[in-house]
Amino acid sequence: MFRDKKGRFVPCVCTKSPKEILVTTKDESRGIAAEAGSMVVATGRFCKVQGVKGSVIAAADWYKRTRLELLLAGEPLVYCREDEPEVFGWKFTGVISAKVDGKVIKEHTWYVAWDGKFLEAEK
Repeated sequence: MFRDKKGRFVPCVCTKSPKEILVTTKDESRGIAAEAGSMVVATGRFCKVQGVKGSVIAAADWYKRTRLELLLAGEPLVYCREDEPEVFGWKFTGVISAKVDGKVIKEHTWYVAWDGKFLEAEK
C-alpha cells in the first residue's frame, strides 16, 4: 500500500496479466488480486487481502506476545508500540492461503489472517 498525492492510503493491485504475483511486506498494507490466476501475498502485521474468483490470496498470521508470556519464556521485555503497552512483541506463526471460490472465500471482500484462518475484515 502506498500514499497518493493527497496522502491517502491506496492498496496495491495486481492487474497486468494472469499468473502475476503481488507481494506486500509493510505493516497494515493491502493487496488485491484483480484477475483470475493472479495471486496476492501480504506478509506484514494487520495486512488485508482480497481477490476475484479464480485468484489466490495469502497473508501472514502474527501473534501478540504478552509480558507474562515473555517472562515465562525467559525472554527480555522489549517495548513494542506506544498504542499497545500490553504487547511486548510479535511472533510470526505462518502464512494462510486460499483460492477465491466465491463461496468460502468471497470475491471483493477484504480478509485478514487470524489464528490460522481467514476472517472477513472491515473495509
